[in-house]
Order: sequence, then structure tokens, then C-alpha cells
Amino acid sequence: RQFRFRSATSATSQLRAHVRGASAMLVLAVAVAAAAAGGAARGAEYYVSPFGANGNDGSSFGAAWQTLDFAARQMSAGDTLNLFVGVYSGEGNTHVSWPAGVTVQAGRKGRPASFQVDFSGRTDAWSFSASRDRAVVTTVRGVQFSNATKQVLATTTSYNNRYITSVRVERCEFVSVLNTYTILSPLTETNVSFVDTVFRGGLYKPDEQNEFAVVARGSNSGSRQPITLTFDNVYASELRGLVALRQSASSATAPMSVSVLNSRVMNSRWALYHNNEVVADIVLRNSSFTKHLASGSPVHYDGCDYDSAVMIDSCVFSDNAGAAVRVLYTPAKRSGAQCKVTVQGSTFKKNHVAFNVTGQTQLNVLESVVSDNDAAGFSLNAVDEPKASVTFGLLDSLVMGNGRGGAAVGGGVYVGSRVVSNMYNVTFKTNVATANGAALFLADDSSTSLHESRISGNKAPGGYAVYCAGERTVVQGAGNWARDNGGTTTNCPGGIGVNTNVDAAATRAAQRALVWAEVRDAKATADAAVAAQPPVRVA
Repeated sequence: RQFRFRSATSATSQLRAHVRGASAMLVLAVAVAAAAAGGAARGAEYYVSPFGANGNDGSSFGAAWQTLDFAARQMSAGDTLNLFVGVYSGEGNTHVSWPAGVTVQAGRKGRPASFQVDFSGRTDAWSFSASRDRAVVTTVRGVQFSNATKQVLATTTSYNNRYITSVRVERCEFVSVLNTYTILSPLTETNVSFVDTVFRGGLYKPDEQNEFAVVARGSNSGSRQPITLTFDNVYASELRGLVALRQSASSATAPMSVSVLNSRVMNSRWALYHNNEVVADIVLRNSSFTKHLASGSPVHYDGCDYDSAVMIDSCVFSDNAGAAVRVLYTPAKRSGAQCKVTVQGSTFKKNHVAFNVTGQTQLNVLESVVSDNDAAGFSLNAVDEPKASVTFGLLDSLVMGNGRGGAAVGGGVYVGSRVVSNMYNVTFKTNVATANGAALFLADDSSTSLHESRISGNKAPGGYAVYCAGERTVVQGAGNWARDNGGTTTNCPGGIGVNTNVDAAATRAAQRALVWAEVRDAKATADAAVAAQPPVRVA
């Protein structure tokens, strides 16, 4: 910027004016940048204590308010409420509606149990308001919620689709809480994140219908607003389940996205329960799912009326009394709809069954270990219904020691009628069946490609490691290797290509590349879904 000075005095005045103007512009620029980077501007700090009084001004712990509901009514976006050590109970602390964009947090470092909201005898909930500003997030940090017979957190639904509800729960504990969070028929887009948080049932009994930690149900009003749930570094135990995705028959189909990252879920009935009318993209990554009940499974699909997908990446499923992954058949309302399950780099060990699939499914598993599961590694079936097809890809994996709990057939893999399977570079080792097909049982009217795989040490009294059950069983194989299977490797007409030259390599390479492409697409979709979710960690 150029200046012309008329005199020494005027030059000094102009210079001072220029400095004042530049300073003001700099302050404004910094304020705008800070607002853009951090969302809502930082507001007032307030304080609450069980020993305070609502007649105070809330400006310090010495002048703290007494109840959370009173505090919430004094707050606006950007404000922070600091909790003093103690137990907060009664209607004034359990029936609270929080404005969008506030932070509610433990007022000092310490265990969440030191900052307890006790719902004993109450059926209220904390509810969270929506905002038109996507950057506005309501945060709850470092608090324990306990002794609730209903949900303790809920999303307010009386907004239109120009609004969004974003809630982040950090370093909290939910103990003896029947249901942590209910998202019921939201008319707004809803994003909820749980980070570094513990869910411990306490109220759980196997014969009771306890609720899930989080229940998300689409809108009954015709709204199709998306719901996004993120669990990062959570521990969940003794629950009916971690999250349930549901949709009533009269509802519009709201898209849902769920990510479970770096977490442990155990001693429950389900981890993730998927209703058949839900459209959902699900990512399970770097997490473990152990010791679930026989009546449930860590990943449970009721079927798929619409395309839904789950990506299981670098996870461990072990010691589950039922199936680790179960997909049930329900008559699909939309022809061609599928549950798409993609697994990479994961371990399934000492479950009753690793995978139990009965229809409407595309299952691809690669670079994974499926071992020591009691009944079978894979049980794949397609009911006799045109919409219920099952396709299965198994690549670069180990299937070992399955069926020792009494599998009659198919200790390693049971391929049912009307199932199409493609298996490449798989090791089948020391699987067991009490009748036949210790490594592979191929039902009548199934179709299987088996190439460049190793089959050794599999034992069945019938003497066949790979068993073809009918005249309509189709098997293509080449480049396979087999030994020490306790008898003849297979009864399949024409064999399975054991110790043969690897011919038609181009065809097999194309089939293998197709499965890999499906897996890459699924992983790219999962990565994009995780990246698109709101940030779950605070600097």
C-alpha cells in the first residue's frame, strides 16, 4: 500500500492511522482463521457441584451451580461446564437438554467414577440439540453414567433436515446402564462418536432382553437423513450388544455408517446387530470380538433388503460360543440386494463357527487365518430362492484345525447347494469331519474353483479330504498339492487338479484378479467412509 505524505505532521498521523488499521485487519484475520479452524468460538466457563447452589453465578467452583439442568439452561454454543467431584442424581441432573455446541466435562483430572451421574430410579435422559452449523459439536468428557434402566443419552428429533446433530463422548464410562444412547427417528443428520470410552453392562443376564449400548433407528416420517456412529478405542463387556441398526417396515430407509476402530467387545450377545431393512456401511478395524454367547454372534445380519456392506480389517474373533459372523436369509424386498462382507488380514479362532451364511451374501476373505473352530471354519448355504444367491472368495489364507468339535461334514469349508466359490492359494491343514469332507464338503448343485492350494493332514472316517456330494457338483481345479489326508484325497469326478500342471493360468489369474478387485473396492469404500466421518479426537 503506497502513501503520499503532505508534511511531517500529517505523515506521522497517516502512519499511526495505517498501523491502527493494519492491526485491526490482523486481529480480524486471526479471528476468522480461528473460527474456521475450530468451529464455534470459545465461550464462557461455568462450574457445577453437588454442594453448590443454583442461586450462585456459576463462575467458579466456589460459586458453583448445583444441578446440571439449571446449568444447561444458562449455556450456549461454545460454553464449557466443569463438574466438581461427586455424585449427580435426581431429576435436575438426569433430565437435561443440552444446547448444541457446549462442552460438559470433569473439572479436573481423575477417574470418570469420581464424576458420576446416577440414574437410579429415573427414566430420564440427557438429550442433545441440533445446529445449522456443521462445525458445532456437543462434547461430554470424563464422566461416569450409572444405574440406568433405560437410555441415558438421546438425540432430539424435532428439527428439519437443514440441521445436524453432532455429539462426541470422550473418556466416559457407562456402568450398569441398560441402554447408553438412542437415536430414534431423527429428522436431522446425526453424528455420534465414542472415544476412549468404557461400556460395562452390570445389569446383563443371558435370559433377559437387555438393550444395546447404542440403538439407531431410521425415521418414520419419510426423512432419509444419514446416521453416522464411530467407536474408537472403546471397551464393551456384558451387554446385549454394542450397536443395533434397525428400521421399521413403515420407515424410509435412512443410510447409516458405523466404524468400530481399535476396540474390544466381549462377554456379550452381539457386537453389531443389523436389521434386514437397513442400508449401512460398516467398518470393523484393528478390533477384537471375544467370548460372545451361543445365542448371538459378534457380527449379525438379519438379511439385506437393500445393499449393505461390512469391511472387517485386521480384527480378531475368538472364543465365541456361536458364529463369529452370521448372515441369515430373509425374503428380500428388492431383487439383487446383498449383504457384502469383506475380510482382510483377520483371525477367526476357537469359535463355534467362523462364518455362518444362509443367503443374499457376497463373502470375500483374504490374507486371513481361520483355525480351531469347533463345528466348521465356513458354513455357506443358499436357500432355494432366486434372490438368495451366495458367492464366496477365499484367497491367500490358512484354514486349519477346524471341525474338532464334531463337524459331520465340511470341517474346513462347507459349500452348500447353489453356492459359487472361488479359492486360490489356500492352505487346508488338519481339519476334521466325522463323516466326509474334512477340508472341503461340496454339496450337490454347488460350483467351486480350487487352484494352487495345499491340502494336507485332513482326516475324515469316509476317507476324503475333499468330498463331492452329488452329480451336479461342479469342481474346477489345477495346481493343487495334497498329502497325508488319511486316504484318497477326493471322490470328485475328474479330481480337483492335484499334482497337475498349472494350465489355463490366464483364466485363473483373471478370476483371482476379480476377487482382489472386489476386495480393493470394498476397502477403498471403507477407507472413504472412515475419512468422511467427523474427527473423533480432540487436540
